[in-house]
Amino acid sequence: RNTNVKFCLSSRPLRPLEQAFNRSAKLRLQDLTRDDIQRYATDKLCETSRMRDLQAHKSEFTSSMIDAVVSKANGVFLWVHLAVRELLEGVSNEDSEEQLQKRLELLPDEIEGFYAAMLSKINKLYCTKAAGSSDVSIQDYFQLILIEEMTLLGLAVAEDQTFGHGVLQFATNLKPGDITSKCEKMRTRLLSRCAGLLECTDDPRDDEGSECDKYTADENTRAEKEYNSLIEAEFERYGRVTVRFVHRTARDFLLETETGRTFMNASSNSTFNPYVWHFSARVAPYYPKVRTPAV
Repeated sequence: RNTNVKFCLSSRPLRPLEQAFNRSAKLRLQDLTRDDIQRYATDKLCETSRMRDLQAHKSEFTSSMIDAVVSKANGVFLWVHLAVRELLEGVSNEDSEEQLQKRLELLPDEIEGFYAAMLSKINKLYCTKAAGSSDVSIQDYFQLILIEEMTLLGLAVAEDQTFGHGVLQFATNLKPGDITSKCEKMRTRLLSRCAGLLECTDDPRDDEGSECDKYTADENTRAEKEYNSLIEAEFERYGRVTVRFVHRTARDFLLETETGRTFMNASSNSTFNPYVWHFSARVAPYYPKVRTPAV
């Protein structure tokens, strides 16, 4: 057993280390993960019918594109995830092969470059709040998630005071389907406006949907127990959907880089208090006992 062994670890190839230990034994993470990254990129890109057609008829193009993604990734799975998502956007937009190749060439080499590009895609309409407006800016959502990951139900409660009051008091005008409708609208806003920096993670138990999705009859004709169970199912389902940053490095980017801080400070909504929202979002799951629906 040798006690004189020393290791030099770095997140990327650093020139001083390369020069000092060029002839020494080395282990590169990207060499170990290359096959996994290639499999991931292939599987994700070929989920679309168009890419499967290209792979069948123009295999050289798809193979070269996947190889380029793997090569540029340098073993970083997050980079591959973001790169594949960008390419899939081009596939969805019916980009030509030349345009897809251009997208690939324009992909930033570093994760921070990806985040900066994502911020630049956010519509400025969603980044500011007019005086007297009740609209919420993207920066407001980010501020809240910077404090702590939230549930989709919690965000919906915090954003809409009227809806939040109904949820927290289990008001008599709260009907089956109301929570589903509100939370799905919140999900759409987050995913369409945040340029992929936030994501909603569903609980695997909800893959088959909940009973509230199947509700069609007049609720007042149902028994009290069945009526309440439908609303409880919505509480439970959307109380398990987590809203979080796509990766912890996205949080670090907003807090620690000049680009991120500049973006966060650009909102004109100076009256927004994320801690008040946070409190409302956190108490949402603790609703009172259910009640008999009003007739």
